[in-house]
Amino acid sequence: MSDPFIAVGPENLGEPLSSTLTCPHCGAEHAIEHSGPSKRLAADGVTWEAGPSGLLQFYTCPQAGTFLVGIENRRIR
Repeated sequence: MSDPFIAVGPENLGEPLSSTLTCPHCGAEHAIEHSGPSKRLAADGVTWEAGPSGLLQFYTCPQAGTFLVGIENRRIR
């Protein structure tokens, strides 16, 4: 089994996100959460270093699950 991945380019990112959104599944307002620190390959090409925090935004609907909604505070179209 392979690891899941997603590829998103600048053309797939829209407007800036607010702190909540209206859920398309249940109609309620849910808080947008941010991911923790990411990792990136250092300039030497060998070691890993801490990257930016909050790279990914997501929300959780108690009825439907957790959904990725943004990257770098911009909504995925």
